[in-house]
Amino acid sequence: MSDPALRPPRKAAASWKPAVLLAMTLLVIGTVGWTAWRTDRMMRTDLQLHARLAAGGLEIGNIEVLSGTAADIGTPAYQYCKYRLARLRRAVPECRFIYLLGHRPDGRTFIYADSEPAGSPDESPAGQLYGEASPGFILAVTSGTELVEGPLSDRWGIWITALAPVMGETPDRVVALLGMDIHARTWFREIAIQAL
Repeated sequence: MSDPALRPPRKAAASWKPAVLLAMTLLVIGTVGWTAWRTDRMMRTDLQLHARLAAGGLEIGNIEVLSGTAADIGTPAYQYCKYRLARLRRAVPECRFIYLLGHRPDGRTFIYADSEPAGSPDESPAGQLYGEASPGFILAVTSGTELVEGPLSDRWGIWITALAPVMGETPDRVVALLGMDIHARTWFREIAIQAL
């Protein structure tokens, strides 16, 4: 077997190694990418479910009496909403903000109440306008439909947001929308952990 004519040329043997390495690299990248995409879809579904359950667990009567103005601050109904939203936020640790939104006839979106303690620099007091809403966000608020979108930025940061309608006593009446925000950094860190 020492005859040089029987041995395959070295260049031919080495030429397939880069192709195999490239194929393996592409397979790993594709698998990680698919896992990240699938994780993102599952997390969005879970976030929407959390928002839907939270919206369904609120006392409608306390929300219906809110005016969506600074006059609500200090009222028992407003205090109830703040208390319940703060408790809901603690139940979903990765969530940074939970809030109730309304829609004025002139098209502006406003905050009824949020989960932040009164006086917090991040608090959105009753009646505060939310002018940074995306077109999808505005459509969800005006139509009273569910939505998960993001990452989108506003004055508080970059967020993945879920909206769910808070329904009134009649099935077709939307009293408010409950919003849940998860910071994009938290979101993508979880995706990276799952992908790896």
